[in-house]
Amino acid sequence: MKKRNGFLVIVLLVAALTAVQAQTEGTFGTGLTWALSGDGTLTIGGSGSMPVSMSGGSPASGGAYQPWVSVLNSITSVVIEDGVTGTLSIGAFANCANVAQITIGKGITEIRDSVFQGTAITSIVIPEQIVSISLDTFRGANRLETVYFNAVNCGDMGAILDYPPFHQSKTPALKNIVIGDTVVRIPAQLF
Repeated sequence: MKKRNGFLVIVLLVAALTAVQAQTEGTFGTGLTWALSGDGTLTIGGSGSMPVSMSGGSPASGGAYQPWVSVLNSITSVVIEDGVTGTLSIGAFANCANVAQITIGKGITEIRDSVFQGTAITSIVIPEQIVSISLDTFRGANRLETVYFNAVNCGDMGAILDYPPFHQSKTPALKNIVIGDTVVRIPAQLF
């Protein structure tokens, strides 16, 4: 009887461990997929748009949340493929503390608030097609040192109610901003 109980305990333990494994892929937004690879790269692909916000909710509440919330600490880099269009969601990568690199695909045209909050990025390339960057996009990106700004025609961000995106209070480690050769317009309140 003891052997049988021991075997039952092992079977139940294995079943419990399997049940709590974090989800490493899924769907979200309009026609999008996400997958976390073994090397820590979160790839967002498919063809469609991200929701406007991924902040303030949870899977249980049904509110807006990051679909990769169960693997936040496992993500070390993010690749947004070209088929992802429109807005980079509010809070999309907030608190992904180990994310050191983000590649923004050609379909993203707007970067919203708190996208990079609490990440470990030290440099970022703002691609040519970006037309809008929210004031709080880089708040809490405390390790960001270099920005490669290539947005050809980035518009103004509305009324200034706060410091600009690259203000020292939001990006205290920022040392270098490199403006691309094709840039024709820089928003007045960017710096």
